[in-house]
Amino acid sequence: MIELKTGENETEFVMSREGEEANWTIVVIDKETGRSIDRARATLRGEVKYTNSEGLAYFQGIRKGTYPFVLIKEGYETIRDTVVYR
Repeated sequence: MIELKTGENETEFVMSREGEEANWTIVVIDKETGRSIDRARATLRGEVKYTNSEGLAYFQGIRKGTYPFVLIKEGYETIRDTVVYR
């Protein structure tokens, strides 16, 4: 398992790999309270997912490459980043 953290925000990517594709779990928590953030909108590869009550969103079938990532939740700063999977 590979864990990537995107800077100072509290977004964590947990990746499991099978062959050439990976499945990514994104964990979104409030930096100040440590609580999970429900219904945050995560966009990766143009695919939109919403976090569940535990702050988790799942992306499957990720191939090696570079992808834009955006995380949006009302009341929080929008995160825009690039994720590289090698």
